[in-house]
Parts: sequence; structure tokens; C-alpha cells
Amino acid sequence: MHLHLSTSEWSVSESMGYRMMTHEKPENGLASLKHWKSDLLAGLVVSFVATPVFIGIVIESGAPPIAGLVV
Repeated sequence: MHLHLSTSEWSVSESMGYRMMTHEKPENGLASLKHWKSDLLAGLVVSFVATPVFIGIVIESGAPPIAGLVV
């Protein structure tokens, strides 16, 4: 049995008594920009979490803190 949820791109598959959530295949090009708001928010959250970690590692290594911001 394969059910499609109308409110999102996720679908529920039931096979042999197991329920799985599956997602549609990502698209390339301009079609991939339909979730740009979520992607932007995810990128900001990752950068806010990772930046202090990078700076802390650099300070413990004995380098100047600005080196943690240079990739």
C-alpha cells in the first residue's frame, strides 16, 4: 500500500507490516530553489553552531582566533 500525503512531498509506504517515510527525489537547476527559505535557515543555523567550535579549536591549537574563520 502506498499513500501520498497531500500537504507535503513526503509519502508513507507500508510494506510487510513496516511503515516508512519516503521523500521525493531532489531536483536540479531552478526547480531546486522551491525550498530556498528552509535551506537558508538551515545554513544559518549550521554556521552559528559551527563558528564557535572552529574558533575554539583554533585557540586550543595556539593560532589566532581569526584563523577559525578562514577556510
